[in-house]
Amino acid sequence: ANFIVTEREKHIVAGLQMMGMGPFSNWLAWWITYVLIHTLSAIVLTAGATMCEQYPASSPVLLFITIELFVFAAVGFALVIASLIRKPRTAQGVVVLGYLSSFGLFAINVAIFQRKSAFFEYLLCLNCFVAGSIGILDFTSAAFNGRPVDIFGVADGFVGSLEPHDAQTPLIMVWIFLVVDAILYIGLAHYIEEVTRGGRSLYFPFEPSKK
Repeated sequence: ANFIVTEREKHIVAGLQMMGMGPFSNWLAWWITYVLIHTLSAIVLTAGATMCEQYPASSPVLLFITIELFVFAAVGFALVIASLIRKPRTAQGVVVLGYLSSFGLFAINVAIFQRKSAFFEYLLCLNCFVAGSIGILDFTSAAFNGRPVDIFGVADGFVGSLEPHDAQTPLIMVWIFLVVDAILYIGLAHYIEEVTRGGRSLYFPFEPSKK
């Protein structure tokens, strides 16, 4: 978010738009750029977890997909912040605060509510940081129980407990939520940009297109 806001602060985007680049193209270009950069991090994390045998029974491919889909959504979240905030340092701080508060929600769901409500957990998964944390917890729970992660099933328990918890979100649902989060965030960033800087009405998605 820091670099995106800096670009706007220096009016680079305004110059590109004068040359015909649309707002959505700008968001998509930034999203692809950051996804490619952080894909390297996903590869490193997957390789490290594999070499350290952190999840010995689970496929590294499944772990990489989980981390990569989290990257997709997290970059989209950063775009939303960049569309709302004009100062680079403030934007960076808000992203960090968003991550910490999201992890707090995840911790409350595990420690206090003990993941007993599937609906509440699915609702939290609309936050990409929560969904990503749940995905990693699925791998950790599988390793704790000495078995590979089940894409379509749920673990027999969560870390620190041998009691069954049927509200645990299957890995396939985590993937779906992360894809949905990424699409929602990119669309929301585009919407905010059009309303706040493009001068369009709040209802412009429902207005007839002007030819």
